[in-house]
Amino acid sequence: MSKSSPSISRNVQHAERGARNAATGRWMAVLARCGYAAKGVVYLIIGGIAAKVAIGAGGAVTDQKGALQTILEQHSALSDHDVIQGRAFVGQSEPS
Repeated sequence: MSKSSPSISRNVQHAERGARNAATGRWMAVLARCGYAAKGVVYLIIGGIAAKVAIGAGGAVTDQKGALQTILEQHSALSDHDVIQGRAFVGQSEPS
């Protein structure tokens, strides 16, 4: 073995400790919760669109590009206040 082996071992242990602290730290928990919240919002949007299609209030079935275009068009017709109050999902926007 060479002289640098204990130094390398210390560096590896230091890196492992740093990685463990980063993975279990407070900011990682906050980021994980934000990820779960974002996933929930996506499911709500998809569920809202599916409900509108199921009750006949939605448009024709389309591909992914058409679905994104529809979402963009609907959002531009709604105010931010409507979106925050959830009116975007049921089509009950107030006149601007």
